[in-house]
Amino acid sequence: MEEKQQTEQVGNGTAGQQKEALTLQIPRPDRKIFEKGAVNVTEHLMASPQIVPILDRIEYGPEPEGGIFVYHKNFLYPMKGFPTPEGCQANNAVKRVLISWLRFFTQIPIMGIWMLRKKNIEKFLAEFYNISYITSAQYYYEHKYYSRTSKEIWKFLRHFFVHLKIKHPDYCDLDGYAKMFVNIFEYDNAYMLRFQDLMNETTAKLLVDNPRREIKRLLQLFFRREMRVSLSNKMEMTANLFTLLLLIPKFKRAFVKAMTVCDFSKFQMDDIDRYQVLRWEKYNFLGQTVSQRTQTWIKMHKEAGVVPETFIIQHVLDEKGKAVSKVVFARIEEDAILGRKNKEIPQEVVIEQKQ
Repeated sequence: MEEKQQTEQVGNGTAGQQKEALTLQIPRPDRKIFEKGAVNVTEHLMASPQIVPILDRIEYGPEPEGGIFVYHKNFLYPMKGFPTPEGCQANNAVKRVLISWLRFFTQIPIMGIWMLRKKNIEKFLAEFYNISYITSAQYYYEHKYYSRTSKEIWKFLRHFFVHLKIKHPDYCDLDGYAKMFVNIFEYDNAYMLRFQDLMNETTAKLLVDNPRREIKRLLQLFFRREMRVSLSNKMEMTANLFTLLLLIPKFKRAFVKAMTVCDFSKFQMDDIDRYQVLRWEKYNFLGQTVSQRTQTWIKMHKEAGVVPETFIIQHVLDEKGKAVSKVVFARIEEDAILGRKNKEIPQEVVIEQKQ
């Protein structure tokens, strides 16, 4: 700990007495010792350009839907959830572990066969829970604050584990197993929105009647819409392992029973989600290119008469090694289309993290 002396005024006016307050700080080394010059998670994540809208307000949905809704200036719909930099970084670590396991199971045939035994699945879940909990538990929400789709995925997974009669260690329960997967979706819109996009293209009946066939069909649809090879590979690994498990009658029965208790519409996009994907790149959401969706976005904002205050910001080091966050460029193409006079673009901004 470092000690800092701070003078505190006691009483009123010049006659008041003063006393020294002690402030303790956790010391940090100079940023020059770090290869990339980043000393916190926000700086690390903003090494690549990030879209930064202007915050308006945050609302917490009433029960039973609940959820978190973040409103940004001049956006027509809020963003769901509140993925903080620290939560996203922890989630990235958990995802990387899960993907490594999936790659291991799918690329080595004998390990794929090993996973067909329920006892081995129980071992995997227990070990993955240990990693997920120590990494991400401090960023878990209370149940009511998860989005409606996250809650429905949670419900499906819990019923799936119950019908499989999955055993768990004393230090966790089936809700804990469900939450560690749900949190991956809650903190990663790229995963969540792609999942919802595929659910838009199917029905509960199709998945219940012939789950393996329908999952394979959705996988082919995903390949046509996804532009990132890495995500296509991850989806293929996940789908192949799951369809393999569905060859076993007890797994298929558990899947069907879990699916029948869910409200399938909550797996799909609502108006908020459909608005959010209008500007997403690298995936053809709603079966449309980003150019087509952008035209819809522009039309909506023309009719509403508002343009979002959005900049793209990147964390960099200046010539003296000082950390600053610079505006790479503003989204001014919408300004030109909407006829709005361009504002002066700030060249340097300060990124503050509020507790």
